[in-house]
Amino acid sequence: MPKLIEGMQKCASELRDFWNMGANSGRIAVAAKGSVRAIFTSDDYPKSAYYRAQGGTSQYLLLIDEKGSVAGCHVVVPSGVPILDAMGCAVLQERTKLAPAKDASGKPVRSGYVTPPVKWIMPTL
Repeated sequence: MPKLIEGMQKCASELRDFWNMGANSGRIAVAAKGSVRAIFTSDDYPKSAYYRAQGGTSQYLLLIDEKGSVAGCHVVVPSGVPILDAMGCAVLQERTKLAPAKDASGKPVRSGYVTPPVKWIMPTL
């Protein structure tokens, strides 16, 4: 088991370095920029959550590629309603376009971007 844990820790460290989020990365001079607040609409609210009167607040870590597109989405603060969290990632991956992070020479680089909290408020139909 210790070897398995060691291997997983090494893999996680390599992923952080790949996405320029490691402690030793230091490659990002300018963070990814943009807004994700305006991409959500009332149509995005899952019907099953609506019918159950479920709401909550989620927050996401987006993996941003060199073009500013979302290459991955991970829930870092769950709402407590899995369908809301999943819908958030689906919407973010489909619609988000950010200015990518840049290194000291101004070249776009991969990075992580933590969204502001996304508050799921039941729409009025």
